[in-house]
Amino acid sequence: MRRRPHDEDHAVESIDIGAPPAKVWELLTRLEGIPVWYDGWDAVERTSTSGERLTVGLTFQLLGHRSGRRTRATCRVTELDPLRRICWVEAPDDGAPEMVRFDLLEIDVGRTRVQFTRAAVAHGVGAAIERLPG
Repeated sequence: MRRRPHDEDHAVESIDIGAPPAKVWELLTRLEGIPVWYDGWDAVERTSTSGERLTVGLTFQLLGHRSGRRTRATCRVTELDPLRRICWVEAPDDGAPEMVRFDLLEIDVGRTRVQFTRAAVAHGVGAAIERLPG
């Protein structure tokens, strides 16, 4: 796994997988499979009606245990670019919301690089000011 330098509001990691993007996409977009590959989470609960796959607008909750206590994060899928990108906003009960993004890149025949990015989500007055031009 490769890690890029990060600051408090942004982190990027990547891993190369010996499978084509279609196979990786199949695994990453299956809702019930998220706890298998997404570290720190034990279970997932769907909070909006949808099928077995991630879709834009789908909301779900991740459940886990950290530091000896139960944790929960509510997530909403914000972007899906088939075979290329998955993005959701993750709002933990005990912390600030983050943008979570998985970018897939075919690096060779049958090999995929998955880049995982977490970034703070600006909200409130600070977000409005950041969106102002100039």
